[in-house]
Amino acid sequence: MNLKLPDGWTARVTVSNGRTKANGQYLTPAQWRQWLSRPLQWVQQVDRRDLLKASSTTTVCRVRLPLADGQHVDAVCKRGRSRYLSKRILNVFRTSRPMRTWRRAHILLNCHIPTARPLAVVEKRRFGLLFDSLILTEYLRDTVDLESLLTVHMRGLNEHQAYLRKLQVSRCLSDFLLKMQASGLYHRDFKALNVIVQGSRQFDSPRICLVDLDGVKRVRFARTRSWMRMLMRLNVSVDGFRRVTLTDRVRLLRSFLRGIGCQEDWKKIWHKLAAMSERKRHIRSKRQERSFKKYGRF
Repeated sequence: MNLKLPDGWTARVTVSNGRTKANGQYLTPAQWRQWLSRPLQWVQQVDRRDLLKASSTTTVCRVRLPLADGQHVDAVCKRGRSRYLSKRILNVFRTSRPMRTWRRAHILLNCHIPTARPLAVVEKRRFGLLFDSLILTEYLRDTVDLESLLTVHMRGLNEHQAYLRKLQVSRCLSDFLLKMQASGLYHRDFKALNVIVQGSRQFDSPRICLVDLDGVKRVRFARTRSWMRMLMRLNVSVDGFRRVTLTDRVRLLRSFLRGIGCQEDWKKIWHKLAAMSERKRHIRSKRQERSFKKYGRF
């Protein structure tokens, strides 16, 4: 549903009727008008514990949208600002990143691929030109990104427990990649930080979710190239993780290849992925050097 808001803001929001809910609550246009009367208040957080990410280009924070009965709706608010003037000017004339995220999230959900459900996209335009935007998505409970799971949450596990946990996550990752491949979807930044494991604390039935949807797109041709690039990106992102062994990487690859019915020898594909990974590491190293020289940080 589209809403007109004060001070040139407009919004596309998720509402619910008497039979459906959004984020576990019934959301109405009147509630959204109240919550979005001052949209930027949601990224001006005082409590640092709710700040999930704060960089020169992006602010991500957990917010609580109050309800009349004293309860609240848990959500995540994300606002991005381009570092370069040229991109800021270009963004004025094209579809905002939050709106692209909204559309891609619904594509994933329609394909039954888990991701955070978008609740609202808010944009500020003057004479049709975009000046600011942000997006609110549902807050996923009991989640941890794959990087934190492998580096922090497994510290207290013994060798056998760590093996069982990695085995189950590997199966979930393989199933997730198979869904992406069957739906003709590709994520160019499929790294451990963007892979969310839900239900990882009890680890009864973990679910893989995808965040940072800027890199999601449909692939009509060269699907083999696309899933190999996703595996390569994930492979490079776990470099330096002491608990990720060569066996773990091979297990994921072979499980995925069995799922798609690949007849090619897995060792040949393994060597191709290794070569792609080395090129990626070289490119990443060069980019980090340039960033350090220009900004004094990576």
